[in-house]
Amino acid sequence: MKAIIALMVVLLSVDALLPHASQAMKILTIQSGAIVSAGDPVDTSYTFGGEGFSVDGINRATIVGQTIFSGGFSGLTIGLDGPRILPPPLSAPHNVVVDGVGTCDGVPLSTNCGFIQLANPPAQLTAEFDFRHYDLSVPFTATGHLDVGDGFDIIGAGFLRAEFCATCFPNSVFQRWTYTFVVPEPFTWLLLASGLMVLITCTVARRSRLR
Repeated sequence: MKAIIALMVVLLSVDALLPHASQAMKILTIQSGAIVSAGDPVDTSYTFGGEGFSVDGINRATIVGQTIFSGGFSGLTIGLDGPRILPPPLSAPHNVVVDGVGTCDGVPLSTNCGFIQLANPPAQLTAEFDFRHYDLSVPFTATGHLDVGDGFDIIGAGFLRAEFCATCFPNSVFQRWTYTFVVPEPFTWLLLASGLMVLITCTVARRSRLR
């Protein structure tokens, strides 16, 4: 229980550092899904949700996850380009669905459906680390906002994985960043909380020195 409380403090602290579109009536928890940046050129697709809501889309020419080495914040606008799968317009899926409240379609309205910010501590590298070929993972937390109805804040946690290979394929480079949302065990909540608390402390310290 203490670990869960610690993570909630971290999430709220991260949220306090980020801009808010409006005050939300309710906090929704992301329980599963992923945000993936991959391809050449790199696009970011996302599909995630939890009890009573779902989010789906793709942002072209967008990369998230590059903070795995430096630590810090990454994020994306929900509904910026369109649903992840694009069938004929009359049957196009919604970007965001909140059961019993409504939906949001970012593209047809030339607007967006909210945002999500992702925060992670830096990966710990060994002296033998090879930047030409790696597969790394670090914990992350997420905060954001969905513009459906009067608005909903969203929170979540999981693991960021970065894969890179400059020698696996001739004349091409493989690279992928994946945020996978999970419902962690208590020990994992503690790991996420401790890592993000360090990140927040460093971020606040850097901002104080810049003032």
